[in-house]
Amino acid sequence: DLVYKAIMGIRHVSGISQWGGYQRAKLVVELKDDFHLASSDVADRLGMKVNEVNRRFRAFRALAQMKDNEEFGEFAVPELYPVFHEAVSLPAVREWLGWDESSVSFTDLDELHNFYSLLVPLPQDDSTGREPKITSYSQVRELRSILENREARTLLFDPDKSFIDAASVAKRKEVAKSWLTHVASAIDALESVSLKDVTNLLVEQKQEVEKLRDLATEILDNYEKLKK
Repeated sequence: DLVYKAIMGIRHVSGISQWGGYQRAKLVVELKDDFHLASSDVADRLGMKVNEVNRRFRAFRALAQMKDNEEFGEFAVPELYPVFHEAVSLPAVREWLGWDESSVSFTDLDELHNFYSLLVPLPQDDSTGREPKITSYSQVRELRSILENREARTLLFDPDKSFIDAASVAKRKEVAKSWLTHVASAIDALESVSLKDVTNLLVEQKQEVEKLRDLATEILDNYEKLKK
């Protein structure tokens, strides 16, 4: 049976006929749990890297944990696998949900409840339900910036706000932090303007430079006022 599974794994996991992520993770779990193979042995048999074997193992177990949850278990479908595949790979999310490597599970049950609530349809008064806030692995990736921003995090769990609302606030703060980089880029751009460019400057272009000058003057004026 082990030989058969290994051959099927090589054919479907590494070969031309690819299984989906959930099926590949299921095979990894079977080889590790049922046949007690080390991750390195599974990697060798399936033509995968050890860290990928471990990631698939953790993701499958994390999804299985949701399936065992009395309140959210019915929503733990294979289609959610990519979400958990991403979640177990991000340090910020693992820390948020209290990932424990020894039990291969999340341990912060309160925050885990919050996470699950983002993966299931939101209730509506007419009982039709709205789409879950998180439906893709790319959204899970955005949790890194959302979780560290108090306002964005509040919006994330507000039933009347969308995921985009939370992500927008988080990104706005990130952009604000990088203002100095943008200033440096503007300086570099202006320093590259030649005398010929100045001679041929269009009215619209001149106005943009004036905006930059006026804004810089305003910032410096405010700085001097606050300093006094």
